[in-house]
Amino acid sequence: MSSIVVQLCIIVLVWCSRKSIRFTLAQDSLTGTNSECLGWLSANMTVATMLKGREVPGPIPIEDADLIPTWANFTLLRVGQEFAQKHIGFLGLSHLYGLLFENFLPDIKYTLLATGSSNLKERAARRYLATATQILLWYQNSFHIPEERKILLTSIKNVRQHHFDASFKVQLKLKDKNFLELQRADLQAQMKSRKQSIYNDYPFWLAFHQDLQHSHIPFEKREYPTSNFNGIPISQFGLGITQFSFAGIVVLFHKQLGIVHVTDEELRGFVHLWGVLGHMLGIRDESNICLQADLKRSKQLFEEMREKIIIPALFEMDESSHIQLSGYLDGLQHLNDMVTPRLIVYRFLRDIVRVQPTSMYLSATAIEKMYIAGMDGILTDNLMMNRWLVNKNAMFLMDSNGYRFFRGNYHTDDEKSRAAFYSREKLVL
Repeated sequence: MSSIVVQLCIIVLVWCSRKSIRFTLAQDSLTGTNSECLGWLSANMTVATMLKGREVPGPIPIEDADLIPTWANFTLLRVGQEFAQKHIGFLGLSHLYGLLFENFLPDIKYTLLATGSSNLKERAARRYLATATQILLWYQNSFHIPEERKILLTSIKNVRQHHFDASFKVQLKLKDKNFLELQRADLQAQMKSRKQSIYNDYPFWLAFHQDLQHSHIPFEKREYPTSNFNGIPISQFGLGITQFSFAGIVVLFHKQLGIVHVTDEELRGFVHLWGVLGHMLGIRDESNICLQADLKRSKQLFEEMREKIIIPALFEMDESSHIQLSGYLDGLQHLNDMVTPRLIVYRFLRDIVRVQPTSMYLSATAIEKMYIAGMDGILTDNLMMNRWLVNKNAMFLMDSNGYRFFRGNYHTDDEKSRAAFYSREKLVL
């Protein structure tokens, strides 16, 4: 009898110890004392392995209860969000660059062309303002505080649903083999009719291509990885490129963006934040570019992506690229007259592509040259006052345009997370 009691006691002790271990691990994940994010999942990722994601549809379905991954480090998430809030105005500039190259990448531009959601300035302005609004919610609403986490999750789920809907609609359209060609011709006619569009600014495009062709970039590095649009509107590869557009540019070029004083811990936190957001948006962990073993490995992968994907895509630009890029640049200026196409492209070529945009500068007006000089001054001298002014100006532009486009759906974060999205039916011209 006593032996049975002893055995029962041992069983109870073992069970309690296991429960204690599980509780401790749960607590560690909340406090951020768990191990580094699961870098082993994609620690050996290269551009070559990323390209395999072209054949893998995304986003993947995820149950609501599993949106926040078990490997999330809440301490790093807080660091990443605090970094984003501290430099929100400068991150806005970074994200403009990221969205710019998505409009000429062969693996993404055809899906954008098929949706017809961003080729005209009014559509592009609303669409990208909606994107910025949701990302701002992800930066500002804590994963810790229940009320804020609810807003963050609502936003994520709605963005996921928009991606699913867009993917489904594009797949239906592409059943017609002539659709893309007809869509391109229709959009081209619309762009040509808009005389003020940058699409019709021949000196701009001439300068753009001259600066690229005369650059120091070796010819062997101008070839984009062979791509035949396979009918998958949103692939894991495309989602990875989007992830890079928001996280990779900041890590590689934070100084050029005006973020001079930054620690490795802040960059680690920001990368981890986008690793978690990527998972929540439907990126498979093995395809998640923000799950590298450490910050050094992340930088190596981001730089390889810049050299082997972003830069070669510039030399693959065609009519579809011009249509999409024109709509995007027109849309930015529709939101803010000072954000001219030449200003954005000049800085993109100089700071991100790292070529000397001499022709682009010479084609600029006197006012645009003044804007270029003014922005150089602000971004070079990252004083606290400059950062405060840039952040305040960015938020003013967001809010003024938010009320303009979304009206009653832009008052609270809860309203924004549920209704501040692009809709052709509710388009404000």
